[in-house]
Amino acid sequence: MSPRSAARRRSLPAPALRRHSPARRLRAPGRAGRASRARRGRGTIAVFCSGEGTNLQAILDAVRAGRVRARVALVVSDRPQARALRRARRAGVEACYINPTSYRTRAAFERAVIARCQARRVRLI
Repeated sequence: MSPRSAARRRSLPAPALRRHSPARRLRAPGRAGRASRARRGRGTIAVFCSGEGTNLQAILDAVRAGRVRARVALVVSDRPQARALRRARRAGVEACYINPTSYRTRAAFERAVIARCQARRVRLI
């Protein structure tokens, strides 16, 4: 809070301060606020990995424990033997290997990955 705004707040009478407090305005969002939060509650995640999959495992554990309100829908790797693919399959998540060298350009490879994500309605990578 800047010194000016602090001085202005001190100069207001106490009832006006309480009536116009930002915290008071944000405290009760109403029904529309609750409904929009419920719709945003669960997202669909794709995880890109190329190694052991320890970060993937942490995400899967957080989702399972309810610390992350999302669903892991897809795991993508550019290495066919990545352990992360096995971790994903064991957790019941679709896992796929996409070989970047089988595409002419990097842009073509990226379009293929994006198509996979869009097919599963992924909102976060």
